[in-house]
Amino acid sequence: MKTKIKLLLILMSGLGLVCLFPGCSVIGFSLGAHEDAFTPKFKNVSTSQIKKLKSGQRIKLIRKNVQPIQGKYAGQTYIEVENYPEKYEESRNQLLDRIVLPEIGDSIRVEFIFQSPDNEFLTGKFLGFDFEKVDVPDPPLRLIIEHPSGNQGWIPMKDLKTISDSKGNILLKEAIINLIENGEIQSYSELAIMVRYKQTLHEIRIEDISQIKILPFRGYKWVGLGVGVVIDVIVLSNIQINLINPNFSF
Repeated sequence: MKTKIKLLLILMSGLGLVCLFPGCSVIGFSLGAHEDAFTPKFKNVSTSQIKKLKSGQRIKLIRKNVQPIQGKYAGQTYIEVENYPEKYEESRNQLLDRIVLPEIGDSIRVEFIFQSPDNEFLTGKFLGFDFEKVDVPDPPLRLIIEHPSGNQGWIPMKDLKTISDSKGNILLKEAIINLIENGEIQSYSELAIMVRYKQTLHEIRIEDISQIKILPFRGYKWVGLGVGVVIDVIVLSNIQINLINPNFSF
C-alpha cells in the first residue's frame, strides 16, 4: 500500500513539474514562432524558373482575368493549342524577315543524321512542331509530318540533319528550336503547370499565368514545440526514475 502511495505521489509530482516547468517546450515553441515571424508569406517566381519548383511544393498561381488558384505543385505538362494552324501562321508571318519557315501543308524533305539504305530521307506535308509529352524539364522537340500514305509522324528534331521546303530552302534547325523554346514560333502544344487542389488536378497554361508565388513552410513553432515536448518528457522521466531508484541512470 505504501509503495502504491509513493508511486502516486511521484506521478503527481511529475505532472506538477510538467505544468510548472515546461522548459524546452516553451523554448522550442518560441524559437519556432520567431522563425515563422521572419518567414515571408510568399516568394515570387518567374515563369522561366518553374523548372526549379519541387513536386508537392505549395504554390499560388495568379491568373489573367480569372481567380487565383492555390495548391501543391504536381509538375509540368503540355496541352494542345486551339486553332494551331492559324496561330502558327501568325507567328510565321511575324518572322518572315528573320527566318524561312514552311507553311502548314507545304511539302518538305527531311534528311536523317543516322542513315540507312531504307532511312536516308523522307518527304511529306508539314503539319507543325510539337514537344514530346514526357515529364522531363526539357522535353525534346519534334516535327509533325504527314506521309504520302496519309499517316502522321512525329520525328525528333535532334535526329534530323537537314529540313528543306518545296522551294528548296534549307531550314535552320537550331534557330527554329531556339525560336520555339522562346515562344516566338507557335508549337502544337503549350507548356502548362499542374496544380493539385484537394483531389483535383488542374492544368494551367503558362500564358494564362501572370504571377507564380511559392508559399513557404510556416509551421516551425509546432516543430519546435514537438521537439521541446520530447526533450521535456525524457528529462522528467529521468527525474521520476531517479526518485524511485536513486541508483538508476540512463
